[in-house]
Amino acid sequence: MTTKPSSDLDQARPKGKKEVMEALTQAASELFGQLGPEAVSVRDVASKADVNHALVHRHFGTKENLLQAVLDEHALAFRAAMLEEDDFGATLVRLFDVAKERPAFTMIVAQLLLGGDAPNAFVAQEGGLRVLADRIADGKAKEDVEAALVVIAASAALNLGWHLFGPFIVHALDYKGDPAKIERGIREIMGELAEKLPQSNI
Repeated sequence: MTTKPSSDLDQARPKGKKEVMEALTQAASELFGQLGPEAVSVRDVASKADVNHALVHRHFGTKENLLQAVLDEHALAFRAAMLEEDDFGATLVRLFDVAKERPAFTMIVAQLLLGGDAPNAFVAQEGGLRVLADRIADGKAKEDVEAALVVIAASAALNLGWHLFGPFIVHALDYKGDPAKIERGIREIMGELAEKLPQSNI
């Protein structure tokens, strides 16, 4: 077995503020999603990011601030994805895809809620749902806004529910086929939910 020289290892380590912060948020996102924020220490995150643990305190101050930075990064990704599409159905499908690309987000939120944290205690950055709700509500009658919010809530429940409980659902159904086929069907249904919007919202 060949070992890399220490100089090669040093070159692979994150260097500079930007690289270190990105490495830390990525490592924290993975660990928080897998184990839950409570079970993860600053040293765990630093070790996975391959940086000195003192850098966590230097760049983020506390583990709580690091967690907030992770959640904000995910929220911004959902927000950006939502702004990529003009069509409401395409937007819902895009949000489904982002949730698939970022499984840690769903897991972190679930871990926090199960741990007793209130949503307003950790959601500081407006994500895709809030921006989507504001866009739908613009200039619409109250009853149409409420009907549209139900559609958005249903899409979020379907989206997050599948990405959190997908393996359990497939097992509970005793489904013997390819789970990706079910996922494709759910993705299509996400787009079709736009048809449930009141006409004034389309």
